[in-house]
Amino acid sequence: MRNKVLGPEDPDTLRCRVDIARTGVERSFEKLKNDLGQPSGNEENNFEDLSNNVEIGESNPLQKVVAEGETENLKTLLERGVDVLQVFEGGNTAIHVAAARGQSATVDILLRHCQDRHRRILQNVVNAANDEGSTPLHVAVDVKTVKCLLKHGALYDAKNKANRTPLDLCQDEEIRSLLQTVEDLFSCVQKGKCNDVVGKLEVLDSEDAEAATRARNSSDKTLLLVALQTNQKGLAEELGKWLKRQNW
Repeated sequence: MRNKVLGPEDPDTLRCRVDIARTGVERSFEKLKNDLGQPSGNEENNFEDLSNNVEIGESNPLQKVVAEGETENLKTLLERGVDVLQVFEGGNTAIHVAAARGQSATVDILLRHCQDRHRRILQNVVNAANDEGSTPLHVAVDVKTVKCLLKHGALYDAKNKANRTPLDLCQDEEIRSLLQTVEDLFSCVQKGKCNDVVGKLEVLDSEDAEAATRARNSSDKTLLLVALQTNQKGLAEELGKWLKRQNW
């Protein structure tokens, strides 16, 4: 039997890299530091995620630019080949850091970069869990970031190690309203009790509707996939036609 060769974009490769990074063995940013003329010692990252209070050290250029929303510097780092999949203290990714700081433009840049270059692992990235089991959606502090994450397939009902979903942890009313809307839509479709899903989507603004239809549940299903899975052919057909009419 031939051995399977895993490429750099294979999901199994990503998981291995995450595990290695958490042990402190991988230092994927060392080459970048050297290229930028920065010291490459064993400085502590000083990154913590405490109820969205994120402390960022200066030892990692990627952490710094995503935390401060330096989009142009981020683009420069991406052009130089910085590893956006690296894991920081607490198991947090660059997307966790940006989401916790309300840097929606930064989150968008990172996710688009992953989508363009790592299409097969975008779902692993947008739903990456830190050491507390929290995804970027759990720690997001502004509605623009939440919409961006949902549009890229974030699991709206993912549970962390404390068994809490993003909606459970939400303190912002705009975010709560959006996540509640998404949950209600999924609940209706799952139970087969919603005869006018399209009507409910049409009363939402375009961004909210896009976020709701591209969001996924903990089974990694969109609204359309849930309708198909539950044999609601009429609803699936109606929803599919409506989605084709959208200019997203």
